[in-house]
Amino acid sequence: MAEGKDSLSEETLPMETEDILTEEYSATCTVESPGQIMYPGADVRLSPAAGSRSCSPQVSPAVSPTTNQAFTGESEVDPCKSNGLIKLTVPKVSQLEETYLSDPVYIRELPWRLMVMPKNARQDGGQESKSLGVFVQCDPETNDTPGWSVYAYARISLINQTDSDEKHTREISHWFSAKENDWGYASFLPWKDILYDEKGFVKDDRIILEARVSADAPHGINWDSKKHTGFVGLKNQGATCYMNSLLQTLFCTFKLRKAVYQMPTENDDSSRSVAFALQRLFYDLQYSDKVVGTKKLTKSFGWDSIDTFMQHDIQELSRVLLDNMVNKMKGTSVQDCIPSLLEGKMETLISCTDIEYESRREESFFDLQLNVKGKKNVYESIKDYTSPEVLDGDNKYCAGSHGMQKAVRKVLFVKFPPVLHLQLMRFQYDMYSEGHSKINDRYEFPEHLDLNEYLKAPEGSPAHYTLHAVLVHSGDNFGGHYVAYINPHGDGKWLKFDDEVVSRCSAKEAIDSNFGGHDDNFVIRNCTNAYMLCYIRDNEIGKVLEEVTDNDIPLSLVKRIKDEKLVETLKRKERSEAHYYMSVEILTDDDFQHHHKSELYDNEEIKGRFFKILRALPFEVLHTHVAITMGYHKSQLRLWPFETRNNRTCRPSSNESPQTTIFEVAESKNVIAMYAELVTPDCKELAPFDFQSQVLLFIKYYDPFTKTLTFVGHVTEEISLKFETLFPLFCSMANLPESTPLRIYEEVSQNRIEDLNPMAPISQIEEVKDGDIICFQRADISLNSLELPLAPMYYKELFNRIDVSFYDKNIASDPGFTLTLNQKMSYLQMSSAVAAHLQIDPFYIQYFRPNIHRQLSDQAIRCKNEGTLRDFVTKGRTDNNYYLFYQRLSIPIDQFETKKSFKCIFVNHKLKEEREITVYVDKNGIVDDLLEVALLEIPLPDESTHKLRLVEVMGNRIVDLHSRDKPVAELLSQKLYRIEEVRPEELSLSIGEALVPVAHFHKVPHNTFGVPFLLTIRNGELLSSVKGKIQKLLDINDKDLDKWKYYIVTSTATHSLLPEETDPPLYLEQFNLSPVDG
Repeated sequence: MAEGKDSLSEETLPMETEDILTEEYSATCTVESPGQIMYPGADVRLSPAAGSRSCSPQVSPAVSPTTNQAFTGESEVDPCKSNGLIKLTVPKVSQLEETYLSDPVYIRELPWRLMVMPKNARQDGGQESKSLGVFVQCDPETNDTPGWSVYAYARISLINQTDSDEKHTREISHWFSAKENDWGYASFLPWKDILYDEKGFVKDDRIILEARVSADAPHGINWDSKKHTGFVGLKNQGATCYMNSLLQTLFCTFKLRKAVYQMPTENDDSSRSVAFALQRLFYDLQYSDKVVGTKKLTKSFGWDSIDTFMQHDIQELSRVLLDNMVNKMKGTSVQDCIPSLLEGKMETLISCTDIEYESRREESFFDLQLNVKGKKNVYESIKDYTSPEVLDGDNKYCAGSHGMQKAVRKVLFVKFPPVLHLQLMRFQYDMYSEGHSKINDRYEFPEHLDLNEYLKAPEGSPAHYTLHAVLVHSGDNFGGHYVAYINPHGDGKWLKFDDEVVSRCSAKEAIDSNFGGHDDNFVIRNCTNAYMLCYIRDNEIGKVLEEVTDNDIPLSLVKRIKDEKLVETLKRKERSEAHYYMSVEILTDDDFQHHHKSELYDNEEIKGRFFKILRALPFEVLHTHVAITMGYHKSQLRLWPFETRNNRTCRPSSNESPQTTIFEVAESKNVIAMYAELVTPDCKELAPFDFQSQVLLFIKYYDPFTKTLTFVGHVTEEISLKFETLFPLFCSMANLPESTPLRIYEEVSQNRIEDLNPMAPISQIEEVKDGDIICFQRADISLNSLELPLAPMYYKELFNRIDVSFYDKNIASDPGFTLTLNQKMSYLQMSSAVAAHLQIDPFYIQYFRPNIHRQLSDQAIRCKNEGTLRDFVTKGRTDNNYYLFYQRLSIPIDQFETKKSFKCIFVNHKLKEEREITVYVDKNGIVDDLLEVALLEIPLPDESTHKLRLVEVMGNRIVDLHSRDKPVAELLSQKLYRIEEVRPEELSLSIGEALVPVAHFHKVPHNTFGVPFLLTIRNGELLSSVKGKIQKLLDINDKDLDKWKYYIVTSTATHSLLPEETDPPLYLEQFNLSPVDG
């Protein structure tokens, strides 16, 4: 690098920089100083002035220098100080070969060191030469917080031992972290210059270096904000730093905080109430010792997780919060608090210059939006705000019966509020880029503000204000970082609120460093500047900033918040101990009676009683606990754990070892269902059960007349008994005569039902087990007239049942309906079932398949599809349900499938959008066929031309006029087309005429709105004539017409303003149109 006057490397720093070094610095980005190149990587081959990591191993000092003493402007023993001086004396420098470290100096509770080493650096000529590498190191020496970071500025100096004014100094600015814990210069100074005696840097073969370091409070490490400042920070959810800075400002407005506590929220929903969420947040900020979260507040806004990663407008958020609080405070003792704090009064005076007429209107304001562009300071902005504005030309004032008059408008302040919020308009719309841009110009604001001269008349007390808060943005219009500097007690002792971290800072950092603009000192970055200011009136400071005590918080609110925290603590404790417990679901015969399908119950439809039990307890303990809880003696209840069999059925099974743990019984699952066999009312206790010779069976009865399957009870019998001996018991369970002949089956699985021989013993059942299900039906009835006469047929039909939800594709939030259908149904059977529910003809419905996300697809199901319902439906990925979409038709489906449908808006000759119609045209037809069909749908008056045309509109502009012979196959069904009536003058265009699209716009030509239209223009026709046609068509008066401007806009996006004063002719080639040539 060529050295010169712009380089800081060989100069003594100016006194202004010396002063700055005693302050803290805020930072979100690194900005290079003149003549410096900051490298984020670890490259030791850098130019002499390049900042870099050292790339050296972390070593202890070769010698512990006894002369290394640190000096700072703060207490020497305060490890939390924001800045400090590190000194390092290197003995025997001519023999230095390894890294040499200073003793640590603690700044912001982190150890900082100077580190030097010999380096071989490549010069501009490509040759390597030996240099002295100097680095500042921050090494917390902790492995439990790898995500820590801290921003710091340092000025490193090599002391001249013969002339102290000629020291060699360089500066660095860096985010220190675990990955980059040192930063500095690989070539701080050539080795030959260090050892050259006449330079004065070496004496007695030793050199002295010092580094004055100023650091922000660290992030991601144990920084106790409460201990250092009395305040705690707010968590950043992703991009909520803008909200955090506003919330801290409102919280530190103590009178406002008191009013927030008084809002009536006793009956509010704790998850949806913004008012209660704000109370909870303020309470936590006041009493918590740790960082406070904001998720409950943003959830009350209705934000999802994505919203928290998007930066919203802070000024809008401020108004929304304050409006919410004002509405919540109405009718309470604090209903006037916010107006009394923030409400000012201004008067707008409009005076006509040519007549004696004036208008005065007084209105309230809660903040002032001040222009920054072209202004030096707040005073200039307020002067601009109150300066007279001339209303003339298109902006004349309507003076009632006097008509439009030239006038002067002026704003006069009647009253300034106790708390004044100034919104600095740093973000403005840029017409050239068609987006917002940030204004980073220097803009000053004082710590003490005098607004007396801007008052209409003096108030009772001087309008003198003290700066209370500065909200700062670092970055550009696409994003950045927000922090707040707050003077909580109005005594000039400033704090910096940077999300989770709160730290002390100087007035210079809070105020001067946030003016913005370019600065020779690279620490003050021009992308960092204030965007909102909060001032408090001097005579109101004592009231506004009066401390908030316990007595200012209603006891009911304290109790509610504490109760909520207790519940949350218990839930956390429960979650942390969840692995010690498991859930046991107890089911009885009463639960099974509500289930009319295969198996004993459906766990999604039927829920038993749940018990939370320590998984390590013996099964016998669970047995006793459940019995007592359900009101039985343990001898009156027997538990049968459900187990999943190889055929995927789930049935109760026996447990012969009472001492087995519950977790072992559950086969290491956290949830298990158990059947509770209960004593019958006519018995005192359950009979002993022999697991070798007896079996537990569950009994179901099938009624073919009602096509129902009903659970009727259970039996425990000897396996040697024949089934026919149980028939009287079965008949009794189903309320049948005891002598009724029966057919019996075994329900092996959902789709496997097997006949049983009544004369065979129970033991003849293949692999008979506890929990088997026996189904029976009457055998003495005629089966010929029944749809499902036998139980196996019913089970088969049951197995093919699915629940299908149908949704109208043309209704955005249609709740839909659900039908239970057989998946073997044909298309016609399905459509008939849906039509019966909708009470319409089945041939006037069309169906569509959804995708796996339950979203509508364009895949229509053809009416002649030979598949079954199972082929049509789609199962959702998340809820596992079946779905179909449908739409009602105006023509039968078999005709509809041969046509193409178009949604169109009809616009009459007065450019009024009358109705939306759906037009069906043969797929091989043309636009003329579409218009003929539409003509039948649209009632036109007798005086109409009865001619229509098809127009395509996009963004309130006509983009295409489709020719009548264009095939409809080239049109997109998804688009919304416009059908409009052809006006008489447009039926036949003369030679040299053409139809020109016309659109309305607001301020800029691309900002179109309203209903566009076609206008007949003759080649070379004067602008005044065209304006007359527009005036007649739109039926507007001369006064409104004179306010309009006219542009020619082409497909190349060029905008040409037409000069009305010269009444230019318009040529069709200007519109890229060709006239009718006859």
